[in-house]
Amino acid sequence: MMLPGGACMNVPELPAREGVLAFALFLLVYVSLIGLTKRLRKTTGLKFGRMTQFFLFCVAALAGLSLVPLEALGKQTLILHLTAATVLTGCFPLVAVLNHLLWAEGRSGEKKREAPRLLADTTGLLVFVTMVILVLQFIYQVRVPGLLAGSGVVAIILGLAMQDLLGNIFGGFSIFMDKPFKTGDWLNVNGTDAKVLEVTWRSTRLLTNDDVLIDVPNHNIVRQVITNFERPSPTHRVSAEISLHYDAPPRQVQQKLAEAVALVPHVLADPKPVIYVKAYQDSGILYEIRVWINDHAFANEVLSQVRVVAWYAARRANLEIPYPQLTLHRPRPRSADPNMAEEAARILAKHPIFGVLEPEQIGTLVAQSPVQLFAGNEALTRQGEPGESMFLLLRGECEVRIRKENTESTVAHLHAGDCLGEMSLLSGDPRSATVVAIGELVALELSHAVFQNLVQEHPTLLEKLSELLAQRQMANQEFALSDAITHTSKTSASILSSLRDFFHLGDSCL
Repeated sequence: MMLPGGACMNVPELPAREGVLAFALFLLVYVSLIGLTKRLRKTTGLKFGRMTQFFLFCVAALAGLSLVPLEALGKQTLILHLTAATVLTGCFPLVAVLNHLLWAEGRSGEKKREAPRLLADTTGLLVFVTMVILVLQFIYQVRVPGLLAGSGVVAIILGLAMQDLLGNIFGGFSIFMDKPFKTGDWLNVNGTDAKVLEVTWRSTRLLTNDDVLIDVPNHNIVRQVITNFERPSPTHRVSAEISLHYDAPPRQVQQKLAEAVALVPHVLADPKPVIYVKAYQDSGILYEIRVWINDHAFANEVLSQVRVVAWYAARRANLEIPYPQLTLHRPRPRSADPNMAEEAARILAKHPIFGVLEPEQIGTLVAQSPVQLFAGNEALTRQGEPGESMFLLLRGECEVRIRKENTESTVAHLHAGDCLGEMSLLSGDPRSATVVAIGELVALELSHAVFQNLVQEHPTLLEKLSELLAQRQMANQEFALSDAITHTSKTSASILSSLRDFFHLGDSCL
């Protein structure tokens, strides 16, 4: 080997035998350590990253160098650097073991829970800093205390630069110790509703209802006023508002709105929805609709549906939703949709009960009966409540539910052209079933007074009507299939007799 000045130096070469043995030892140690880590991963669940493989490589290399003669060129320097690399890369498997022992998932017999990410990251940071100091102090013979003392200006600069970093770390520890929230909680932070995805040593990651990721530094989030929708329990209240005209009695409004929003999906039955009179405004009375949910992920959906069903309920009850106007007179009510009236008349003409009527008579019946709109999940009738009308479905569909022994079952589906509520309307009995709209539904509502006028003009209608009511009563009472014909005949005769008495018609009229 040529040295400066043209001199030569004889360098001992590594004998082939020692080289082969060193390489063989390297492979043996490396393969053995790889097998050991795989076995630990299967038996203990430890998770090792790619840096662990580099650590195993360094350990195997050190083992192989032990067979290299001491006088080989560069051995001391290579061992020095390999030792430093081994210590530093050894931080990664060491941190994995410490996190498994200190912050691992729940032990046997304990509730399973995920290890806090903040503690795992802090453990890794402390171990790495400690190992760096050890490498500098004992391997490279660098006096760390003297280095830090002699670099006062650098220390000040680093301190100022790490001010926010340290604030985030202490903020993270504050979150972990105080536990104002945990992963999976729904929060309101600075006016934004978001779900906690992860708390790290630097920041808290949130996901909004719009699927937007927000990364909030820990030292900022601990200074905010935070609303946790999961504490002390997931059950919490959400509110919507609606303004109605002064002519509407508040008690009536409260009853109609409470009934309308009770069947909104994800709204809890207990506590029940509450309607408050919130304020008297210039154009109307402001009502606050309060409902309770136990999953804030559905808050926007619930509030939207509450506002929807409130509009439909107000429309059916002829409750006017006022708005600011420059005129002094009230607006006239909207006229009925002529297309809807024609459709109702066409369906009635094909109906088994009303098909006996003349077109003029059907037109009169439609003109005297209002067309009602229902939102999805709204109830047309409620089991056990008195009925004052029957409905003819014009558009949409609904399902019939019967509750027995605290269990509600769906017994039938009704579509356009079907009618419901006949028994309660004609006999005065309570509703035998709850009928709930599936999606938006349009129905013609026939009142008792309008129907009585029709029956008195056409008494033969009672016979067909009694047969239909008998079949409907059988379905609701779940008669056996084998007895269907016998029960139909008895029920039809009984209902026909009751109808004659109810409408004050004698046998001669039929």
